[in-house]
Amino acid sequence: MALVAGYVASDLLLRRIAVASSGIIPWYPGAGLALAFLVLGGTAVAPVLFAARLLLYRWPDASDLPLWVAALEAALQTAAYAVGASVIRERVLAGLQSWRARHAAWLVGVIGATATVAALVSSAEFIGWRGLPASAFWTNLATFAAGDAAGALVVLPALLFALRPLLAGLSSSRHQGTRAGARARSPDAPLSAAGALLPLGGALPVVQAAAVLGALLLGFWLHAHGDTSLTLVALLGPLAWVALRQGLRGAVLVTLVYGLAWGAMALVWGLAPSTVPAVQSLLLTLGVVALLLGAARTETAESAARYWHLLASASEGIWRVDAEGNTLYLNERMAEILGLSVEEAAGREIRDFVLDEDRARWEEERRLRLAGVDSTYEVRARRPDGSVAQLVVNGSVVRSTDTGEPVGSVAIVTDITAARRTEAERQMAQVLLETAFRSSRDAMVIFRASDEQIVDVNDMWCRATGYERADVLGRSQKELRIWGDPADSARLAEAIREHGAVQDFEIAFNRHAPGGVERGYALLSAQPAIVDGVTYLLVSGRDITVERRRADTERQLQRLEELGRMAGSIAHDFNNLLTVVLAYTQFVKGSLAAHSPVDPLDVDEIERAAQRGRELTSRLLAFSRNQPAEPRVVDARDVVDRARGMLQSILPPIVRLEIERSPEPLPVLADPGQMDQILLNLAVNARDAMPNGGMLTISTELLQAPSGEVAEQVGQDAIPGQYVLLRIRDTGCGMEDATLPRIFEPFFTTKPQGEGTGLGLAVVFGIVRQARGVVRVESAVDRGSTFSIFWPTASIAPMPLDVSLVDDDSRAHMTGGRVLLVEDDATVRTITRRILEDGGFEVRAASDGERALRCLDEMEAEGRPPDVVLSDVLMPQLGGRGLAQRLAARRPGLVVVLMTGHAGVTDVREGLVNVPFPVVQKPFNVTELLDVIDAAVARARQG
Repeated sequence: MALVAGYVASDLLLRRIAVASSGIIPWYPGAGLALAFLVLGGTAVAPVLFAARLLLYRWPDASDLPLWVAALEAALQTAAYAVGASVIRERVLAGLQSWRARHAAWLVGVIGATATVAALVSSAEFIGWRGLPASAFWTNLATFAAGDAAGALVVLPALLFALRPLLAGLSSSRHQGTRAGARARSPDAPLSAAGALLPLGGALPVVQAAAVLGALLLGFWLHAHGDTSLTLVALLGPLAWVALRQGLRGAVLVTLVYGLAWGAMALVWGLAPSTVPAVQSLLLTLGVVALLLGAARTETAESAARYWHLLASASEGIWRVDAEGNTLYLNERMAEILGLSVEEAAGREIRDFVLDEDRARWEEERRLRLAGVDSTYEVRARRPDGSVAQLVVNGSVVRSTDTGEPVGSVAIVTDITAARRTEAERQMAQVLLETAFRSSRDAMVIFRASDEQIVDVNDMWCRATGYERADVLGRSQKELRIWGDPADSARLAEAIREHGAVQDFEIAFNRHAPGGVERGYALLSAQPAIVDGVTYLLVSGRDITVERRRADTERQLQRLEELGRMAGSIAHDFNNLLTVVLAYTQFVKGSLAAHSPVDPLDVDEIERAAQRGRELTSRLLAFSRNQPAEPRVVDARDVVDRARGMLQSILPPIVRLEIERSPEPLPVLADPGQMDQILLNLAVNARDAMPNGGMLTISTELLQAPSGEVAEQVGQDAIPGQYVLLRIRDTGCGMEDATLPRIFEPFFTTKPQGEGTGLGLAVVFGIVRQARGVVRVESAVDRGSTFSIFWPTASIAPMPLDVSLVDDDSRAHMTGGRVLLVEDDATVRTITRRILEDGGFEVRAASDGERALRCLDEMEAEGRPPDVVLSDVLMPQLGGRGLAQRLAARRPGLVVVLMTGHAGVTDVREGLVNVPFPVVQKPFNVTELLDVIDAAVARARQG
């Protein structure tokens, strides 16, 4: 609003110097104020200007114009100024952040066009309503246009580019309490508002201000003597000087001073109408020259300022030297590289910094610069603190603008000291790591985690596996069959996902020797590393094959020693059993000799003694881990329920048995007999730990062990999934901490000599581990013991226990069958034949497989071929498996049942389709044998 008030005030004030006949004044500052008001406020404030213009037309001393004429002229004048202001905002002010001379040209053109349109409106109003002759139209138009243009050229640029920024700068300086422009700048930088000398707006030094004031006085004197040309020359000199030194802001400020001075002169001394055109031409010329010259200088200064700013703020060092190598310029980064300030480095020779060892190289490069050759080279410079900087110099020739000859050089300098140090450290680390990798006494391999593709191996790995390095790079460990047990690969991956890194992970591996594949053992440590988003594993392994074999040998020797110590105990047990068998056998024979009835209790005792011997043999076989097993899917709850009676029989009355049964099925793949053995052994231990009575609790439940919790819930080597948890708790005497780590060792026992063999818990551990389960023990002295057995669940429904192979209906309809018995032991052959014949079967016997084939021919020739072949597995000439293979080719429908007393034939049925029933284990129960043969005969007759 201050601009509008100034607009009104200036119009009223300058009416005093207006030419009486036309109202024309030499220059009209109101035009500049009006444009400035609309430029700064936007076209939205145009109604305010319209109201001010209308007010001036209706002022008391104004001519009595009709209201509609005044309103029309005010509207047209305002519209002209609004259009001009819009163009100035878009074409001029939009580029002020990066000023160019073309913006000054646009400003001059817009001011001229706006002044012409406004003058056209005013001239029309003077001719039409104030009674001036029509012949004066063009004269008035030119005078009005020149006055408005001069006023706009004097006032508008000064308001936009000098006074407004100056006031903002002074206000900022007062609020911040600092002196603006204190930072060093180049001589070509644009005008600064700091350190000003009033009254010239605080922008001109004393000498320049004095020159401007002197030019004004001289111009007034020359104008008074009628020399207009010399007046223009006198005023242009200081204006040009200020424009070239201070740029656009200084130039327009001087123009404003000139305009105000001439306006004041007109107010004080008056102005002859004949001199108005001369004054207008003078002010127009000064305004145009100030804008164009000042804008050109500002553009140059801004370009120079950007250039110096780029040099000063460059991230690389910039060093300008003359032909002799003396420093002419360097930026702050270059000074920082040299360890000096800019002032300390200025003027010094480059050779003062270059190391003696590199000085010859630098001299050679300097000669190349003088010869006009650009190049890049490295040199070392010593800093004041004694450190050495490694520099890369990109040198370019600087040529004379007059002769074109080289007069120096400018270099872009990069400090690569830290990079070289880092590179040296990286190379050293790489060499050390490579050396450690190659010379390590442990086998080391790097492979991709996703597919185990090998990236690199060391010599020890090659020696351990039997491969050459060139033969394995780029190939997979699985393809090379490195893993002795392929499941170890999955276990290792799972352990790494679980714990991040792995230490002392024991595996079996294959050593590919010339004579074949050998089994080895190693302890692995694995560490993952991610490179470009791909996970690799660095695995180091210590070959423990020799230690493992030595330990196995020592354990075998220890086992032999323990077996020797245990022999008395085993012999004692068997002698007791044989004593019972022999004694009761003599009782039976005595009764038979006396033709007296045989006491059934004597026979029962013989049978019980044989059963105890069978159980003792089963325990020994389970301990050796060679006991044949017949696993099937059963419900762990049924196993515990069935064993209740057996357990009650071995527990004294003072020990109470409690079974906690899970409400949901617990399917496991197991041999029910082996699970009975586990329960029996643990119950015996619990009984012995509670001589004064207590409670034995057996519980079953289903446990879900996800990958993140399996190590804590089950064990470090366990695989995530579902487990059946069988927990046996007692309230006995418990165990000491020193005892717990050894309880699963074979022959280790805390019982007095002769009262225990130390096999019970070893058997439990062996059975559970064969099933890929886990056994955990918690115990404390006088607080009892808890054995937790984690058994993997089975995926199919369990089978009921104690189901006969032949149902009662089928047995009732059987009329016997023909059996070909093949057994090499005469005693076993005789008793087996008697059992079968007493069971209603017709039996033909042979002592080996070859004789069995001849018997088969004879039976077929007689028209009485066998329904079933019952054969021992291990026999001279032709064993049971070979016989079954021959019979499968000769008589595919003939059912074969195998029996054995040997412990290592659990897989004897593999690949034999004509052996559908499990192997019968010796010593066999009569009923069990007859059940199997009945089922085989039924199967044969059903075809």
